[in-house]
Amino acid sequence: IIDGMEQHIDQKQMRGVVTRGVAISGVGNGVLRFFDLAIAIFLLRWLTVFEYGTYRLILAAYDFAAGFFLAGLENVVVSDASGSLQEEPRKARTLFSVYTYFTLAVGVLLFLIFFFGSELVSKWFGGGGEYLRIISFLFLISPLESAFKLRFHILLDFAWETIFRVFRDFSRLGAILAFYFLFSFGTREAILTLMISYAAPVVLTILFYHRYSLFAVPSFSEARQALESLFFRHGKWALLEDFLSNSGKNVRPFIIKFFVGTEAVALFSAAQSLVANMTSIFPIRDILTPVLPRFADRPARLSGGINRAIKYSMFAYVLIGIVGALAAPFAVFLLFPKYLPSLPIFYVFLLGVPFTGFRSVVIPVFYALKAQEILFFLTALRIAFTIGVGITLTYLFGLWGAVIEATLLGYFITPALARALRTVLPQWRFSLRELFTFDAYDRELLREMKYRIAKRFGITN
Repeated sequence: IIDGMEQHIDQKQMRGVVTRGVAISGVGNGVLRFFDLAIAIFLLRWLTVFEYGTYRLILAAYDFAAGFFLAGLENVVVSDASGSLQEEPRKARTLFSVYTYFTLAVGVLLFLIFFFGSELVSKWFGGGGEYLRIISFLFLISPLESAFKLRFHILLDFAWETIFRVFRDFSRLGAILAFYFLFSFGTREAILTLMISYAAPVVLTILFYHRYSLFAVPSFSEARQALESLFFRHGKWALLEDFLSNSGKNVRPFIIKFFVGTEAVALFSAAQSLVANMTSIFPIRDILTPVLPRFADRPARLSGGINRAIKYSMFAYVLIGIVGALAAPFAVFLLFPKYLPSLPIFYVFLLGVPFTGFRSVVIPVFYALKAQEILFFLTALRIAFTIGVGITLTYLFGLWGAVIEATLLGYFITPALARALRTVLPQWRFSLRELFTFDAYDRELLREMKYRIAKRFGITN
């Protein structure tokens, strides 16, 4: 009986943690969408098409090199350290510290390569040696930013995590306005504002955040155990999948630049960013990632939850796509008219939005079931498709070839994910009929959503 009571209390506490995290993050995401939109508007309006294309290429170069920070291990650090914090706090602190020290060492190495070897590196990325020297300082700041975000996650401090993200965007918006009205604004200043946005919340946290410290100086044996956990157990698949994913994501702009030109990169990126900003208002993947592992040992219930989440997610994404299709021409015309040529690309990308909703639900399931190995092979398949089909179509049809490849990739990878999910969760079944059913559970959920929304805005008794 006592064991059952303790389990019940733990479940209630977990529901409270998840509810609080979703509520705080939801408010933060709303504020961030406003800042992100303002930043995107100013960048697209105040940079020429060529400057914006150059900015995106420099950012892609940084993102590619930042893959060596092994951010794919962050979920492993958060999960393992959180599980050990109560019973084995020394083990949790050691794991956190070893990963942080590793990223700092990698950051210093990348800084030296980009700063002193900028001319050599620029030959790989098509020029921009001066800009690469500027962005090299980001490699020194990024490990500190990552350490604080991990600390917030492990300590379940959702409020400070939200403050951190909001202050980062607020700092960048302020820096953009300051450069534009007080000095000048071009590719160089756009990169500088990015650096300011990374440094500002780090300084804020150092000055005002004084909760439990996770930093430690581990012994040799402790460090060895932590490194084994990170690199030679389940962490290795998360690491490989993340590295492949980042590499594939950043290779497409260079394919477009090589065959078409820098301006084409800007048009493609503008359409992609518009779709990404639209779909970010329904962050179903972020919500499900910490929730689904709670049902990993109950496959039947997990399968039912997946199907309902797929239905709600695809419906929400279709609705977002319709609203976006109607609003985009007016928004682009009023805010950044020079990117009107990107609208046809945007409309093609909208055709894949419902399938993005499907993938946003399915991908967290593999993390819940610790099946990152399958995600790794699916990511390798996706990158092979991007390189092989992307080069061929872009060579044959120019920019539209890249657009076709990006759209076909969604249609190609979605059934592959569904088949893989059946492999790791044989109980899972899904039919199109489920998308169009509305039962008592759905009605109850709708009532609860209305109540929570009304309560959030203070219109309930």
